[in-house]
Amino acid sequence: MAKYTKTLVALMLAGCVGAIEEPSEGGGPGGPGSGGVGGGGPGTNPADPRLEARVWRLTPDQYNTEVQRLFPGAPFVDLPTGSSEYGITNIAAAARIDLGNASQFTEAARQLGTWAADQGASAARCSDFGTAACIDTFLDWFPEAAYRRPLTDAEKTALRGVYDDTASMYDTTWGFSAVVRAVLLSPQFLYRPEIGVVNARMVGLATRPLSSNALPRALCTSMP
Repeated sequence: MAKYTKTLVALMLAGCVGAIEEPSEGGGPGGPGSGGVGGGGPGTNPADPRLEARVWRLTPDQYNTEVQRLFPGAPFVDLPTGSSEYGITNIAAAARIDLGNASQFTEAARQLGTWAADQGASAARCSDFGTAACIDTFLDWFPEAAYRRPLTDAEKTALRGVYDDTASMYDTTWGFSAVVRAVLLSPQFLYRPEIGVVNARMVGLATRPLSSNALPRALCTSMP
């Protein structure tokens, strides 16, 4: 028994041999190139440019749940299923919206934009629907809630341009509907990055600022 005890103690002491040192800039625990806390080693640090984000498209259920969060009581829409519904979790390459499915997303955004415009002030969360003050209030909360991040000045200006251009051609109700459709058709709403650095190749226009002349054709092929 004493022999085994001595052996165990020796092993424990051997495992404790070493020195705690300050991490170096070029590596070591916690330093660049390591997998330590805050170190961001390969596959561990979301800021590491070698680690691309896993990007996934909202499933139909997730899409409708998000819409209910933004517009309680909105109609549920039919959308095509993607790879994630079949157990494929990393679907960045397979989650593109091809031309065969684009019409379904366009129609869903059209239905929801029309419904929201019909609700007026309750959907916009303002008291003076159809005014400049109301659309400013709407832009203060809606895109940010849809994108789950603060809106950039360029994005807000572009969305206001969508409203102004459409309202001048038709009226303020159609302008409001166009903004809803633009946000619901944007990759910032349709896709979510999990971790890492988002690569523009994954989501097409995800890193491009939204502009009125680059909006989906769906905004101008028919009235809202």
